[in-house]
Amino acid sequence: MGRFSRWQLLALAAVVPLIQIVALALSSSDYTYFIDEFYYIACSKHLALGYVDHPPLSPWLLAFTRLFLGDSPAGIRLLPFLAAGATVWCTGRLVEEMGGGRFAMILATLAFGLSPVFVGMTSFFSMNAFEPLIWTLLMLRLVRMAKTGNSRLWLAASALIGIGFENKHTIVPYVAALVVGIGARAGPTA
Repeated sequence: MGRFSRWQLLALAAVVPLIQIVALALSSSDYTYFIDEFYYIACSKHLALGYVDHPPLSPWLLAFTRLFLGDSPAGIRLLPFLAAGATVWCTGRLVEEMGGGRFAMILATLAFGLSPVFVGMTSFFSMNAFEPLIWTLLMLRLVRMAKTGNSRLWLAASALIGIGFENKHTIVPYVAALVVGIGARAGPTA
């Protein structure tokens, strides 16, 4: 077996949960749609800048998906499947940014990508499928900024926080925890 580059290993690791999620979603003969998907489909038919119980990003994404792929379960689940693969890939990149080698990258991507909670939440369309990707991308930007000192990465981090807020409001406690952690790491300035 030839030697793989880190990028090839990350791509290979990202495919594993994607295959599992597709198999899980398409193998059930008991039902076709998850109950929450009906609500998101209804919201995507009545687009707004906000809803009583959730922000607007997910219904807009679903409306875009339905425009090109229709209402089939596989079609509406394409973006969650892609978000799952991207999240696993970003997990490997995060491990690499933090100094982990091949084994650490593969172990982290497989452990995260095959965890039952992650597989479950990315196997149907909901705003929960996109949240781990946004959080992982944000952490990746912050780690990169800490390593390089490049303050321009705050723009990307801020954009991710804004996108996260348009997806689900639980980004607020996540960012609050990051602010407390960054503040504690910085220490007193006196």
